[in-house]
Amino acid sequence: MQHRHTTGKTLTLCKKLGRDIEIARLKRKWTREQLAQRAMISLNTLGKIIAGDGGVSFSRYLSVFIALGADGRIADLIASKNDELALQLEIDRLPKRIRK
Repeated sequence: MQHRHTTGKTLTLCKKLGRDIEIARLKRKWTREQLAQRAMISLNTLGKIIAGDGGVSFSRYLSVFIALGADGRIADLIASKNDELALQLEIDRLPKRIRK
């Protein structure tokens, strides 16, 4: 289900995350029921996540990441040490030369 504030880029990312979550589940040899139980979400919600539904709340995605053991990497995604855009903006604002 597409929501009016969901962009094409957002939907593409949701679909990729859904595929990646499904692959991670299969690598662990867990059933969908097991992953849903570990993430403390309904099987229906997990199905929506795997399908890339952009209407599922971010907290539900986080619950799945935690169940899969990926929460540390998720927490570091936008950490300042990894924020390349902000770093480039800072570099761009540096003076071109220093005067005495």
